[in-house]
Amino acid sequence: MGVQEVGFPVDLSVVAWCACGGPDGQLQVKVKPSLTHRSGGDASIGVGNFRLVVAGADVAGWSGLTAAGQAPFVLPDDTLGEVAYIPANKDGWSQRLGDAWTFATHWDASTLPAGGRYLDEGVKRGDLVFYVPTGSDEVVVLAGLALMSEDGSTAIGWAPRESWGAEGDPNAF
Repeated sequence: MGVQEVGFPVDLSVVAWCACGGPDGQLQVKVKPSLTHRSGGDASIGVGNFRLVVAGADVAGWSGLTAAGQAPFVLPDDTLGEVAYIPANKDGWSQRLGDAWTFATHWDASTLPAGGRYLDEGVKRGDLVFYVPTGSDEVVVLAGLALMSEDGSTAIGWAPRESWGAEGDPNAF
């Protein structure tokens, strides 16, 4: 089953985002999330807990780098068919891309207490970068951003793509 939009303990939204060309024929998707924890206890919000949910991605072509050696995984979805859950790149990592560099994740949070909120409004702070392999037809559908439980088995927050608003300038956040 894919991510369902009901009863998540963490309110997750995307306040800024962009998509542009990336290495190895992939897209780079950069997002700035905002989180509010509504339940008891701490919620894990480390960079490794986030997944970009994408339909049409060829995960065999993924070349991102995560701190814990995470890899994308694929699950069936009732609406989109198979969807890939792509991990964010590790903090501070980027790659040479022609005469420039790819964008880097800049994330410093690991836990969010009950009732807590996280949003780093600084430029190049509190943002996540995902590499999205486009596959042979180069058509992917961004379904949303998921915050996964500590063990990675369950979404504890969900921001569907249609709620993200207009795409912005990647250098402005």
